[in-house]
Amino acid sequence: MSHYMVGTELLRGLLFALAFTFIAIQGFAGNKDLCVNATLEFKKDRIIGAAYFTVKKGKDNELKERYFEKVAPIAEEYDIQSLGKFKINSTEYGPDKAEIVFFFDYPNMEAKKSFEQDPRLQKLIPIRDSLLDHLKVIFLSVDQDTKVNFKDQDHTLYNLAAGWINKTHAQKLDEYFAIIGPDLDARGVNFLAVFNVIGSPEQYYLEPSVMMLVEWPNSQAKVDAFEGEAFKKAGYLRALALDQLYIVEVDYMDK
Repeated sequence: MSHYMVGTELLRGLLFALAFTFIAIQGFAGNKDLCVNATLEFKKDRIIGAAYFTVKKGKDNELKERYFEKVAPIAEEYDIQSLGKFKINSTEYGPDKAEIVFFFDYPNMEAKKSFEQDPRLQKLIPIRDSLLDHLKVIFLSVDQDTKVNFKDQDHTLYNLAAGWINKTHAQKLDEYFAIIGPDLDARGVNFLAVFNVIGSPEQYYLEPSVMMLVEWPNSQAKVDAFEGEAFKKAGYLRALALDQLYIVEVDYMDK
């Protein structure tokens, strides 16, 4: 997806009830090997969740047995799907608290609300919370079906980037990408997915203005881009346009 599509068009709605939604057991416990040449697909007609979390030390198995194994059949009833998870290697901007990002989706908003209000889930939430050190969730959508293919991660780097747009200077973000875009294209940088953010005031939720998944061909390309003339010229526009950034470097793992 072109970086020129990254701008100030936002999807905002109100989400009710509090829940960290379903994470498939296979998506958390067991094989932690990184995947190469794997595929992740985001559907335009589904509600996407991205959960940033860290499990308390030594509590992985307990979380699996006391929460995931019990919530999985409930989630299945509502057609909640596991999409895939990422291991966070480093935090470039923002809070350095999460270790995993997990993507999942709902068939629609009605299923999401019904799941969150299910009494069986409500009983499990205190157990989940007692076993996590950190949890934040971003709810998203995409304008078109988006299939992401992950390459050999010995060379390719991936960033998950979220930004909070300054309403006064929102147009500066478009100006920033207009300047830096051709330079990023020349360096082989790809914007693999650009998400709309569905907002919520709940305490577990993050509410950036925009979120994207970015692919860099290698670490040197990233260094060169941010030391290059285009960024030197346009960097101040990004600083004006965004009040806050949350960028993590990740490796795609599995479902």
